Amino acid sequence: MAGTVKTFVSAFYAETGRLPSSNAEAHVAEVPLSGPYVSSVAIAPGGVVVVTFTADSHLTGKTLELTPAIDGSGLTWSCKGGTVPAEYRPPLCR
Repeated sequence: MAGTVKTFVSAFYAETGRLPSSNAEAHVAEVPLSGPYVSSVAIAPGGVVVVTFTADSHLTGKTLELTPAIDGSGLTWSCKGGTVPAEYRPPLCR
């Protein structure tokens, strides 16, 4: 889910030269944004993708932020933001 939303952010940037500030602006409404462990995926100002988790006592209500940075060839992504404890993050996000 988050990967799909990142693709929408990247496409929006490629088309407009700026980052979107919402799902609606990036036309994300047409994809599923929740699942068994994710309650929502939302684009925040600056194109930040915020994943909110559910269905796990350690993660319910916690967030993982995927933050884009503009470089010479497009966007690069960091996943160090949010409130998910380090031990539950993917290795690249710790």
